[in-house]
Amino acid sequence: MPGLAAYQIVVTRHEHRDELTCRFVPAPEASSAEVSALVAAALHESLKLRCNVERVTGIAGDAKRFIDERTWE
Repeated sequence: MPGLAAYQIVVTRHEHRDELTCRFVPAPEASSAEVSALVAAALHESLKLRCNVERVTGIAGDAKRFIDERTWE
C-alpha cells in the first residue's frame, strides 16, 4: 500500500469480543492521517470489519506480521 512502511496486525479479546488492531509505520513522505484512513478503509472493505488503526514509531524488521494476544480463560 502506498505510504505504508511497515505494519502489524494484533488480535486481542475484550469483554468476550475479539478486537483487531493494525499498527502501522507511515513512509517518511506520507501523511499519517491519510495512511491511517487508507488502512482503515482497506481493512473494512476486504474483511467487512471495522478495525482499530494505530500509528507507531517503529516495528522491528523481524517482527511477526500477525499476533494473537487473546486468552481463553
